[in-house]
Amino acid sequence: MNQMMLLQMGEFVKAAASVRETVNANTKIMAAISQEFWNVRPFAELGRTFLEAGDELRKLTETILNSAVQLQLCSIDVKAAAGAISDLDAIRTDVIARLARNQTDTLNVFMETGANSLEKLKLAKGVNDVAAIQMHLFSDIQVGLKEKMIEFLGICEATSTAIKAFNERCIDRIIEAPQVPALAD
Repeated sequence: MNQMMLLQMGEFVKAAASVRETVNANTKIMAAISQEFWNVRPFAELGRTFLEAGDELRKLTETILNSAVQLQLCSIDVKAAAGAISDLDAIRTDVIARLARNQTDTLNVFMETGANSLEKLKLAKGVNDVAAIQMHLFSDIQVGLKEKMIEFLGICEATSTAIKAFNERCIDRIIEAPQVPALAD
């Protein structure tokens, strides 16, 4: 049983590394977006990586759920397994909702800032006014993207903390679970 637990923990570590790589990719993409304000391609890439992160999170959840169910079935503690599944599903649901909200808020930064600039451009009387409005546009986008990036990093940190706490609870449950006697041949 200990070897099975080690193999499953190894799978979990691999899955966690994959999620970490996806988060790193999202961070790089957000940096590219902040440098290329009107280039839509990095924002589309960010959306794609959010979808991939959801897929990676689904795979990670599946791996953890399979491991949790297998370990709990070994100790015949279905109630604890159901609790672990419920805990992990709550983490997954929260992360997906927060990431979707962050992505929508990031898009709103572009939309609202652009709309405000268009309104100001209607009132421009010369080249100097247009240049000033454009500088304010870039400044507003930079501030908005910085806020959204900080929120995104907060989501990543909260997710990491939640998964770490979940793992510790699962390990504690495994340690506290009564050992199942081996079957006689």
